[in-house]
Amino acid sequence: MGEKVKVKIPAGIFCGGNCSDCIYYEPRNRDGNGRGYCNYYGSHYYPSERQGCLSYKRI
Repeated sequence: MGEKVKVKIPAGIFCGGNCSDCIYYEPRNRDGNGRGYCNYYGSHYYPSERQGCLSYKRI
């Protein structure tokens, strides 16, 4: 097996599903297409567009 890595999950919940349950997703901050804003990626997404994301920090 490879090297063990510790992962620090941000406050709230880990973003493993889609944007709708993520702490970085702002559903009220919408663009012209109705997509909510993601603070982690700095872009707008529909909740179903990101099936899991990499918003974690290595410690």
